[in-house]
Amino acid sequence: MPLGDSVLTGIDPNQPTIGNEEIKERIAERVGPLTSVERHREVGVGPASVFTFEGARGRVGFISAMTFVLISSSATMAGAVAAAGRGDRRSCVQLLVATLGGGLVFLGMQAWEWSHVIAEGATPWQNPWGAALFGAYFFLITGFHGTHVLTGAIVLAVTAIRLHAGGSSADGVEMAGLYWHFVDLVWVFIFTLFYLL
Repeated sequence: MPLGDSVLTGIDPNQPTIGNEEIKERIAERVGPLTSVERHREVGVGPASVFTFEGARGRVGFISAMTFVLISSSATMAGAVAAAGRGDRRSCVQLLVATLGGGLVFLGMQAWEWSHVIAEGATPWQNPWGAALFGAYFFLITGFHGTHVLTGAIVLAVTAIRLHAGGSSADGVEMAGLYWHFVDLVWVFIFTLFYLL
């Protein structure tokens, strides 16, 4: 058999192949809920009717305060990284604890928000203000983010304890800071997507 494309690519030209449409269908089956949004669009239901969560939008002021708390904790984290770089262990620990406090306040506020959204009838399976799909996305994405905030809070606590005991370096504080800033940045997108648009 001559060395040709079929040997290099592993494709046997004598076997039937699947078309682009079948590939798209297989990908769609595996991607799951994201394809539902596209199917809603195909039947003429726009994003405004699919992504509606009026109960949560009514509390934009409260969610803005949550955002302020999280972004403020990012500022204290930046201060902790700077203090670690200067070798100021005491200030660094204090700023890490302040950042941790901001994260815990944010999580408490998120728990309050969830309790009210649930009390108004929203669950991962239903949304009294629009398409049920939005309830699933809301709880999945904000819950996933909240889990990352909790993980970050644990990392901050461990870093502060280790630093206080002399066991963490400036690089360790900086790594915790990068994670924390990423979590904050992701929240800005979540806030915009679910509460402002």
